[in-house]
Amino acid sequence: RTVRRSWYLDLLQLMANFLNMFEVTVWGCWRSMSAAAKKDALRTWMHWVAEVLIYDRLERLTTVVTRKVVSRH
Repeated sequence: RTVRRSWYLDLLQLMANFLNMFEVTVWGCWRSMSAAAKKDALRTWMHWVAEVLIYDRLERLTTVVTRKVVSRH
């Protein structure tokens, strides 16, 4: 089970890095979006990731991804 969580966290890190790269190269408007719009976009993205990974604890996923994204800005 520990190995599986580690794999998920590595994948989340990769996805957070991709999101950051995508924001810089394609979504230049991300910085001009309102905080509410960013929050909605991140919430939608995290729910999609949770469904794809069949993540059993959405709260943990939300915390991990939010910390990664916030630490980059």
